[in-house]
Amino acid sequence: FRKGVGRSLVESAAKAYEEATSNTNGGWDNEAVRVAAPHAASINRFITPKNILTLSADNGDLIYVIRASLINDRMLMNRVTVKQMG
Repeated sequence: FRKGVGRSLVESAAKAYEEATSNTNGGWDNEAVRVAAPHAASINRFITPKNILTLSADNGDLIYVIRASLINDRMLMNRVTVKQMG
């Protein structure tokens, strides 16, 4: 996957990780990851900082909470396919 069909995705994720962790306060900048995500140009109109919350677990894992009631899912799905969302 990393050397074939998924190579561009893996490279994009690595670059986004570097950008997300390179800020001066040592924290996580989720915007770098949102922008680098597949199909972000279409999806990020609907999944915005207004309807998501990123938290850290005690073990360092990230918890990504999406408030679905604030997403216009009909309009979103008119712009992207189910495969693009997956």
